[in-house]
Amino acid sequence: MKNASIILNAVLLVAVAFLYYKVYNTTSEPVVKPPVSKEGMKIAFVRTDTLFENYKLYKEMEDAFEKERESAEQMVASQENSLKKKIEQYQQQGAMMTDEQRAQREEQLGREQQSFMQLREEIMSKLSDREKLISDSLHNLITNNVREMNKKSGYDYILGYQRGSGIIYADSIHDITTNVLQQLNK
Repeated sequence: MKNASIILNAVLLVAVAFLYYKVYNTTSEPVVKPPVSKEGMKIAFVRTDTLFENYKLYKEMEDAFEKERESAEQMVASQENSLKKKIEQYQQQGAMMTDEQRAQREEQLGREQQSFMQLREEIMSKLSDREKLISDSLHNLITNNVREMNKKSGYDYILGYQRGSGIIYADSIHDITTNVLQQLNK
């Protein structure tokens, strides 16, 4: 779930880097300045940490994913404990077995261990895919809602702001976090 914040910050960092490049690019070509209205550029920002703390759907999805992850981890741990018990049992009884019985048992335990490793890998891969899907869908949902909101507001830029981001200072007069949260939580 932290990935949603990371993805949003990465997108914003790329946008800021692009703007920085465009502003300070010293080429021999004449610079064509876009027309600016009398009011200048309209810029707003959203406190992304506050957004994720108070966005109800994000919280619900985060809780559901956490339960899913815990359930998967419990299942893997249960399978692992079962396999460990079988190995311990073999180690205790191995001295009493014939060479043929030991070889069969070792082969069977090897297959079970390999099967367990594949299962664990599949579960972790599915969890990772699920987390990425959730993160992408949240990012798209937020972006689309902000885009729709902006049709009325007419901002040129809406930036994501959080502690440690590329924005050092932002005047609270340009903070639209509450508006975005109200729209998202509807």
